[in-house]
Amino acid sequence: MVTRDIFQDFYFTGYNRLRTRENANSETRQTMLTLELFAFGRLEHYHEHQEQLLSLTPRELAKLKQLTLLDYAADKVSIGYDELKPLLGFNCNVELEHFLYLINETLIHLKVDALSQVVEIETLAPREVLVEGDNTVPLELFSKENVNTSRGLIKKLDLFKKDRILKVNESLQRQLKEVDQYRTKSAS
Repeated sequence: MVTRDIFQDFYFTGYNRLRTRENANSETRQTMLTLELFAFGRLEHYHEHQEQLLSLTPRELAKLKQLTLLDYAADKVSIGYDELKPLLGFNCNVELEHFLYLINETLIHLKVDALSQVVEIETLAPREVLVEGDNTVPLELFSKENVNTSRGLIKKLDLFKKDRILKVNESLQRQLKEVDQYRTKSAS
């Protein structure tokens, strides 16, 4: 039986494993859908499906906001307050900053620049991946296209690799050009 504590743990990310474990059928439908939300969803999805889910406490909402930030920040280096406040449901900078300090150094490491109103993402844990063909409990809130799957992750890693190789090649070409220019100037 799932305890509500896991929806409050700022260090936990194994919600899909809990959904797919052998005794998961003993859980209520609300609990199973809430596990699915915490595995793959965002705060906006909670508001869309709230009547089907467990009613979340403020601490559980903070955890869901943390997971929302992990998802949103996955491909970003920095994010402005103006993007984060509506995404995470905050009305003012002080609320946002308190939240950011609460979750910092858990699954995400960040630097908050209150003067520039920017959050620098240093490191973060990835969101969960749906492993296809792994006796997976079917998704009800989300379609497979809208969650991280093992195939999608492989594609992302392949694109990442190609992008990095391209950037290294471009950098090497610039450096070779600079060396050639330096040699030409030195020869004259």
